Amino acid sequence: MNARCVRDFIYIDIDRVKSIISQLEEGLIDQTQIFSGSSEGSTLCGEGGLFGFFKAEADLNLNFHRQLSETKYLHDYIYNKVEKLLLNESQLLRIPNEEICVCSEDLRNSLTDNSFILIKGKIAINDFSQLRKLVENFDELSKFVARCDIANRTELSKAQAKLAYDDLVNKSLSNFDKDTRKGLTLVIDMFYQDRIVIKIFPFREYPDFRFVGNLNKIYLRDDIESIIYKYGTAPVSDWTIFGQIASIPPENRSNDMLNMTGNQIENALQRLFDANRNLEKMAQSVTYPEIAITPIAIYRE
Repeated sequence: MNARCVRDFIYIDIDRVKSIISQLEEGLIDQTQIFSGSSEGSTLCGEGGLFGFFKAEADLNLNFHRQLSETKYLHDYIYNKVEKLLLNESQLLRIPNEEICVCSEDLRNSLTDNSFILIKGKIAINDFSQLRKLVENFDELSKFVARCDIANRTELSKAQAKLAYDDLVNKSLSNFDKDTRKGLTLVIDMFYQDRIVIKIFPFREYPDFRFVGNLNKIYLRDDIESIIYKYGTAPVSDWTIFGQIASIPPENRSNDMLNMTGNQIENALQRLFDANRNLEKMAQSVTYPEIAITPIAIYRE
């Protein structure tokens, strides 16, 4: 008897999952909430005074957390059903698979702008809120690291320690000067903000070929800080992403737009938009050989 895989989910876009299964089964899914334990009314009636109030509140919180857990279990079940249905209908492409075990143009050509894909590989999580904090506090962080380093070097005199400390701080700051930090902060604020981007690399020999997607925080199973604390931003184990292709950038993509009017103001605005598109392409857009995806579920087995 084959053992069933138990999946460790960190992300499920349940709204998309429900949409897919309702289309596959030509009907809507009714989600039934399971309530465990006593109801609110019976709890409130069963106790009196302050003790009864606090006990009722505790019971309600327990029921609430039970409902959340049971809803997650139901989401896991629905997702597994969707994956199985798509595989049975031959509408889900595994990457890599027996036929596609290396990166090639044939793989890119086999994808369409709405293909469902199941990718397995190493992932990288880029949390731009965390990155902004790092850039913003780089001075103080560099000084703290230098102090810790000097504190471990007990053989140094006070004068030597001061010189060594200054040298460490200056080296750190010279590699990441103030103007560079200011520019990076501006780019993050303009283009990334608090975005969480995930990248998956299905072929280790071709790190430039990767699938890139933006995560919606409301579908994370835990807050991003806890996820990064547990797994890191570049987890050691392989992960699987179920998603849908969003766009497949061509090798030579131009952002130049045809002017739709001869009006000078319109032309000036169009040039600004074109310049902004070039900045976006440089700063945030997915470009060849990357492929943009809409992540729907992320898990490891």
